[in-house]
Amino acid sequence: MFEPTTSLASPVDDHRTKLRDVALIASLCLVLYLAGNGRVSLWDRDEAWYAQTAREMVQRDDYVVPMFNGQPRYRKPVLIYWLMAAAYSVFGDNEFGARFFSGVAGTVTCLLTYRLGTRMGGRAVGLVAGLMLAVAPFMVIESKLATTDAVLTAALVGAMSCLWELHPSPPAPLPSQTRGEGSGSRQWRWSLAFWFLIGVLVLTKGPFGPAFVACGLAVWLLLSRQWSVLGRMRWLAGLAVVLAMCLPWGVAIYRATDGEFYRVALGDQALGHSLGAMNSHRGFPGFYLVIALAGLLPWSLLLPLGLSGVRRWFRAAGPGSFLLGWVIGPLIMIEIMR
Repeated sequence: MFEPTTSLASPVDDHRTKLRDVALIASLCLVLYLAGNGRVSLWDRDEAWYAQTAREMVQRDDYVVPMFNGQPRYRKPVLIYWLMAAAYSVFGDNEFGARFFSGVAGTVTCLLTYRLGTRMGGRAVGLVAGLMLAVAPFMVIESKLATTDAVLTAALVGAMSCLWELHPSPPAPLPSQTRGEGSGSRQWRWSLAFWFLIGVLVLTKGPFGPAFVACGLAVWLLLSRQWSVLGRMRWLAGLAVVLAMCLPWGVAIYRATDGEFYRVALGDQALGHSLGAMNSHRGFPGFYLVIALAGLLPWSLLLPLGLSGVRRWFRAAGPGSFLLGWVIGPLIMIEIMR
């Protein structure tokens, strides 16, 4: 399972085929995720919070401190408000603008899934995976909401893809990567891309974003024993990238709020999530697994076929252990936070 196929087509034909695949997935996603967004009012509570906070940011010309109805809103970092504010400047202060980058992020997630699937098992695997995810109910809903979830998911899948490229036994390079690119420069590129996405996660979800990555990575490495991945991650350079991305706003918000943002965001919010349910996000043990299975219908009905080889996956150092790690790790974290 997930054995990469070798294409006999010429590089030009292969490139054209991939362009057609990308165009198909992107077109489907953009239609599903953007169509009608301006005609439906903000119906979710979180949508109203994010959209109004971004609106006040533009009105006050203050892109450091998030405010909601004139009061500080310290629940989330600033990136989602910046994205919404940018969309407002292009599409106007309306529902479509508030939801625009969620649709774009959902499209990016499906394209990344296509690429990761192609790298793991060949074009057919990637194309099917990308199209299945694109039309999954949960994906469609989240990509049409003005919240952080779609952006968070895109950054997580991107980080996953980077880590797969740092695998000790990576798949054969794509044709475009075989000319003039050594393994060292390739590792630098993917490790820095990974750390850039960690910076995006911090600015989107605070410490929870990198925590999801850490949980998935930890379970994958425990299953696969591929500890050398850690040595390929360029920690010092990567942390410098994260600091360069996050420190300017981090210092600015500290000075503007006299540290209150961190007391609320890291104290009340982070500890509150860990020690008890917040914002009415409650549920029974396994609640989020049930929601995920329902949101991925009808494709989740095929899960028994995938689980048929789960014992072999646990022992494998390939795609099986990687994918299991990225399912089990974040689920454990979510259950702890529930």
